[in-house]
Amino acid sequence: STATFDATAIDPNSVRLTNGAGKGTPLAVKRKRGREEWEIKSAHLNFDRLRDMKLRFSRQTLIANGDLTASTLNLTLVARVGTCAFVGATAPVVVKP
Repeated sequence: STATFDATAIDPNSVRLTNGAGKGTPLAVKRKRGREEWEIKSAHLNFDRLRDMKLRFSRQTLIANGDLTASTLNLTLVARVGTCAFVGATAPVVVKP
């Protein structure tokens, strides 16, 4: 989060991580008490006293969706907050065999 953006308002259903060529991979899902939940957690991650979001994605699903390949150089986080779509960040990745 920042002073002008509340990361906790992100719609988990809309979150995708993509290299631009794949399908776009949703958040990983875990089973808790017999039901499925997104792997998303609100926490203070950078000590600025604003709630941030920690997101988890499955490596196997990223590969299956074509979002993580041996030639992937960047991954982009895409999501919605309310009715607004946004690109959260594009960051370089290193793919090791």
